[in-house]
Amino acid sequence: MSDPVQVLIQDSCQAISTAQQALALQQEYEFQIRLHCETIRAELNPVYEAMRQALTDCSCLGAEHPAYQALKTQWEQVSALYEHPETLAQERYEMQQSALFVADEDALRQEDCAIAEEIKCYDQDLIQDILQTIEQTEPYLNTADLAIELDYHKRTLRANGVFEQVVNALLDRLNALDRTDKPPKQVQGSHEATLEWMVRFAWSQRHAGTISPVPLRKSNRKRDRQPYEYTDLSGRVVVFGGHRQMEVKIRSFLGEKVKLIWFSPDEVSATTVADRAEVIQGANVAVVVTPYLSHKFQGIIKDTCKRYGITLDYYNQTGYKALLEFIAEKLATTQTVAGAEKPVETPESAEAKLNALAQMYSRRGR
Repeated sequence: MSDPVQVLIQDSCQAISTAQQALALQQEYEFQIRLHCETIRAELNPVYEAMRQALTDCSCLGAEHPAYQALKTQWEQVSALYEHPETLAQERYEMQQSALFVADEDALRQEDCAIAEEIKCYDQDLIQDILQTIEQTEPYLNTADLAIELDYHKRTLRANGVFEQVVNALLDRLNALDRTDKPPKQVQGSHEATLEWMVRFAWSQRHAGTISPVPLRKSNRKRDRQPYEYTDLSGRVVVFGGHRQMEVKIRSFLGEKVKLIWFSPDEVSATTVADRAEVIQGANVAVVVTPYLSHKFQGIIKDTCKRYGITLDYYNQTGYKALLEFIAEKLATTQTVAGAEKPVETPESAEAKLNALAQMYSRRGR
């Protein structure tokens, strides 16, 4: 049974938090309206003063003169807006808020193209490194071990339309190094099936201890891994502010092991302090996208993070590409990230696979 005192305390704290948030919203709104009013008056001031002087100068025309009447009518409109700009200020504020939720489609397309170009350049360099490694590796068994590298990069090779070409290059190199009287190795059924039996052979040799893994050369690549490949990262990331389009783009690059919790600007203002506190607890990375969030809400989020010992980072740009890299860099500092081309072999993966292959080959030898 719940302690009624504790329930009362909890409800009271919630009521205080809700009231404080409502106050923060109201104060922020009033502040923005005052800023817009000042801007409108500054814009109107030159014509306001000019028309007031013109009314004085043209008063000799007489109140019934059409030109003077037109001038006076226009003056009344300018004067009314100058002295009471609140309505227009509210309209501008609403337009400004709406603009926060509509991403610049051209900017998104430019970032998409930039990322695609970086990945394409890396893939081409990787393919050249694979082909050069095949060409320069010897003896036979070491070259055969490269089938595991090809299998690991199979998706990239297929995406660039060179999978069959690279498998053929490995077959040609093996045939050139083969000092036995066996018939030359050829594609068996399909390039996919051919690579599979070469991979099985390579794993069996690794398990037998006759060869060691052969690393790919890095003559062409300027980095160890494909750009924007973050599937080895894991953790909990909370982002406050930013377009929904940014979220969709960033989520597509992060792996399933990253739990991304995203609050758009309207959601930040709609959630309570308690709601934000709940998601902040246990976060590995917490980021405020400052261009889309007021200083008042940034302060509230900062205080909440401080309360739970979470470091709050600030991202001061509007593009998703740099934000993706920013998040990945912050996540990488909270964990051990594999820097090699291949995933780290674990007892559950590599060793289990080798044992299974060894049993299979021992049964075949009986």
